[in-house]
Amino acid sequence: MTENVIEHDCHGCNQSVSFIKKRYKGKKYCSTCYARNFKKRLCPSCGDFARLPRDDEQAICNECIKKQPCIRCNQTNKPIGKLTEYGVVCNSCSVYFRPIEPCERCGTPSQKLTRISRFNDDLRVCPKCATRDYETCPSCQKHRLLESDTSGQRTCKKCRDKPQKSCKACHCMIAAGCADLCDDCYWHQNLWNKFDQNQKVFESSDLKQQYENYIGWLEKKVGSHKAALYINKHTHFFMKTEIDWNQSVPTPKQLLVRLRSSGLRKFELVML
Repeated sequence: MTENVIEHDCHGCNQSVSFIKKRYKGKKYCSTCYARNFKKRLCPSCGDFARLPRDDEQAICNECIKKQPCIRCNQTNKPIGKLTEYGVVCNSCSVYFRPIEPCERCGTPSQKLTRISRFNDDLRVCPKCATRDYETCPSCQKHRLLESDTSGQRTCKKCRDKPQKSCKACHCMIAAGCADLCDDCYWHQNLWNKFDQNQKVFESSDLKQQYENYIGWLEKKVGSHKAALYINKHTHFFMKTEIDWNQSVPTPKQLLVRLRSSGLRKFELVML
């Protein structure tokens, strides 16, 4: 039985070859073209000797390339997934530089096609088809592949194999499959992170204080989860009425003139 040999097109000689010696800026070179086009010289960045392309005087060595930030996420010291003509792409971002192809199961165009061995069909599928057998874990509420434990209950692998852990904020016990915070602490943190970002749009310190008072009241009124979902919408109330906040809450007449009756109905919780 013969094995299938994958052929690649060499950029240097334009011939199909079975072995690629060098990949450089999205281009592939066979061993012959690598020896012909890459010569040993000093790297202009670090000063060490390295095999660099003859036709690119600004080319730097692999060690210097690894220190460059990803052109998509701007993070450094991450594994390199792709070296494009525009610069380095980390392994996490490299999927966004793949060609868009149809899923071999549902036909949806995707850049994240992958083969899933547990399906035994050898199809390259999109993320949705790859997780089509996932379910919501009853312990951590995450959408994952579930497995049966000794009692027959189906949970995700993390919840099945690991003991419960404590929330890093309130120290209550949560399932092993959860993140570091319980739901209440997560949404509380999410709410006040949004508050920190949103308050920067206001110039008046008095308005910032009133805005903070409102967010605290809103969290107590509807809970941190709903408050985190409402906050961006309700911030528009303070932005639209900022000119009327003169060291105190605007009068009902001022608010009616500014927002009209339709606006007051839209911001019912804020008015309350």
